[in-house]
Amino acid sequence: MPQGSDSGADSVTSRKINRRDALRLVGAGSVGLLAGCPGSTGGGGDGGSSDGGSGGDGGSQELGERVPAMTLSFFTGHSASPFMEDAVPILQNSWEQIGVTVEPKPTDVSEVINEVWSDQRVSPVQIWSHGADPARLDSQTMLRRFKIDYAGANGQPNVPNYASCEASDYITQVTEAPDEETKREATNNALERISEDLAIMPMMPATLQGAYNSNQVNLSPGSAGLATTNPFLYLTGEATNDDNTIVANHSTSALARLNMLTIGDPRASVVFSNTFHSPLLQYNQEYELENVLASGYETGDGGRTATFTLRDDITFHNGDPITAEDVKWSFDNILGNADVFPYPEDLGQEITALDERTVEFSYDEPYVSVLTKTIPRWGILHRDTWSGLESNPGDFEPDPNTFIGSGPYEIRDYSASEFLSLTPYGDHPVFDPQSDLFFQAFQNAQTAVEAFINEEVGLITDLAAGNISRIEDADTSGSEVSVTLSFVPDPLYPQMSFAPSKFREFRAAIGASTNLDEINDIARFGASEPDPYATPFMKPHPYRPPNERLTRYSEDTSGDADAARQLLADAGWGWDNQDRLHYPPDADLSPLWPEGEEPGPDSFPCINSDGEYVGESA
Repeated sequence: MPQGSDSGADSVTSRKINRRDALRLVGAGSVGLLAGCPGSTGGGGDGGSSDGGSGGDGGSQELGERVPAMTLSFFTGHSASPFMEDAVPILQNSWEQIGVTVEPKPTDVSEVINEVWSDQRVSPVQIWSHGADPARLDSQTMLRRFKIDYAGANGQPNVPNYASCEASDYITQVTEAPDEETKREATNNALERISEDLAIMPMMPATLQGAYNSNQVNLSPGSAGLATTNPFLYLTGEATNDDNTIVANHSTSALARLNMLTIGDPRASVVFSNTFHSPLLQYNQEYELENVLASGYETGDGGRTATFTLRDDITFHNGDPITAEDVKWSFDNILGNADVFPYPEDLGQEITALDERTVEFSYDEPYVSVLTKTIPRWGILHRDTWSGLESNPGDFEPDPNTFIGSGPYEIRDYSASEFLSLTPYGDHPVFDPQSDLFFQAFQNAQTAVEAFINEEVGLITDLAAGNISRIEDADTSGSEVSVTLSFVPDPLYPQMSFAPSKFREFRAAIGASTNLDEINDIARFGASEPDPYATPFMKPHPYRPPNERLTRYSEDTSGDADAARQLLADAGWGWDNQDRLHYPPDADLSPLWPEGEEPGPDSFPCINSDGEYVGESA
């Protein structure tokens, strides 16, 4: 698969600042947050007096309506919550220096998602986090979120409620591209438009953090890092303990069912499709697409067909040959139950076994993402083991005692939400694991870390920075910490449907004033690095455009309040004698569409009255 302009991921293991010391650097902003009220720092409070700095004249100019206090919701009950809790006071302090009062609002993650996906207009800027789901290595997966028919009060995951006909046209071209070259150029065009509009402002790449004990296991995580979504940890790792077993953590929810097709967690689907099953194609630990059960593939008919040739002599665990009919049956029952399972997409594909070793996927419209999104996600199923999918896909549960798979591991034992025990299958065509694999389920990261420190677990993945520091402080013999930069960001999403964030100059000022360096030092313990280009794809992503195609939203990653104020002043914004930000006198503060509704054809010609995308030319 073609690679992006920046290769590889940066691996960082040092820490710049101790968290206890670092929090003191935040100053009054952290006091306000921790006290449950919106702190006052710089010139952002109500009680001070200022001449307005570089962007204002102390009240002599004509001012429009005052920008009201800005709620900033952030996740609670999520793996990214510690990062957000540490980042929010810094955002608060940064933005109050340009006259914006910020009121932090810790909110359950499900409520925040509902607020944003339903366009409830609670927070003008939303702090967010993206997981390293391998399906997001395909450009279409993330870009689809930015399409106009997902904006508004429709429950769809357009996080910034971004509405652009031009960007939507390019995103459609990505979906319908007849070949990889066309898809890549359409991706670049879409991201260039999204970036120019500042629809996303990554603070920095998310980090893939974990640890392993070299006395128990040898690993080469590569760019995909110590994350459960990196199956190569388990496929190529080797146990070094007396039990010859890699003992790794997993979540109780991801191990809740053996029918992992039903679980809305990519960590479950990665284990499902890459350990006791295998896919036709797979992303390796450097995010490159490789053959597994397939020996080759080709596309045809302008991207409407994809034909896969299976390897010779591949078998299920009981010795049954894996044939093109098995591939067809697997995808018919996975994609055909898209209304039951959380991740499959039924695009009206027709799957045909051309002969015993050749299978063809055909579509009415071009869909080259079948190679990079659909095929790598799903392992090939054994029909007798999974026969219950045909009549009762949601409730069917395969028997672990008679389970037959297609992957490099066989199931030895399983207990729902407790553990999954696997042993090597000796006749896999690609992988030859030499150690048993035991996934131990934990309710939370704290108990998993305790088990690692006590040497009960040899590999622990998906950790927050605080837990990494806890492991470092414990100094367990053989403990090795790994921090790798992800291909997805921890971003800010301006809400594009309403003021003040519907104004580009406001978005630009928020970005320019944010102290990204301090967020990295405190919230990431210095383990990441700011990436101030407005794109959802970080440097390791295979579809990251060249930087010259992207808009850089911050020239000074330590934050430049003067430059931010100048951006606002140049657009007619101003400050009163208490240094509070005001809109331009002639600013149109009406929303781009009414709250509770969706973008409409009067303002956006590419959408019809039913909220359906119909194209710019319609």
